[in-house]
Amino acid sequence: MPDEMLNLEGALTAWDGKSGARIAAVYDAHSDRTGFLARLLTLLPEPRHQIGVTWLLKRYLEKQGTVSPLDVVRIYQQFPGVADWEARLHLLQSVPHLPIACQQKQTVAMFLRAGLESDKKFVRAWSYSGFFDLSAQHEEFENEMIDLVTYALAHEPASIQARLRQVLKKQKKWGDYCSNRKT
Repeated sequence: MPDEMLNLEGALTAWDGKSGARIAAVYDAHSDRTGFLARLLTLLPEPRHQIGVTWLLKRYLEKQGTVSPLDVVRIYQQFPGVADWEARLHLLQSVPHLPIACQQKQTVAMFLRAGLESDKKFVRAWSYSGFFDLSAQHEEFENEMIDLVTYALAHEPASIQARLRQVLKKQKKWGDYCSNRKT
């Protein structure tokens, strides 16, 4: 294994799994190195690193904005193997930064549906909002998204409804949807 890989893996192993400042420091120390994204994707299948790797991936996508189509495929291929709720949340928060090609739409839809079953409110909230991204790119998911949002605005806790309202306000097509709904 190359030294850079070991350094990143060592930094992830040393991270306490809680400190935002420490994982941000790992990002700052490693993100400008050649092959950073490839190294993250190599480490992602390892359960002991998934929370840290997905946090780093989310930060990378937020800061870099785009990745190659091949890397997008590689990222989505990892979704089914991520079990930890925090790691899943980071991936859900990454979806708005990743185009969803036809080949990945079913994988993403299954990941989002599984998130809707989570007992963690943040995971559910980001799963609902992920359906906006999915349906915006693939119309065949629009009816499902409408049904899900309608259900959520009527039955989910206020924190999830607040996330949905944020998303609805950003969507031109759906901007008036929540203002016309009684919750």
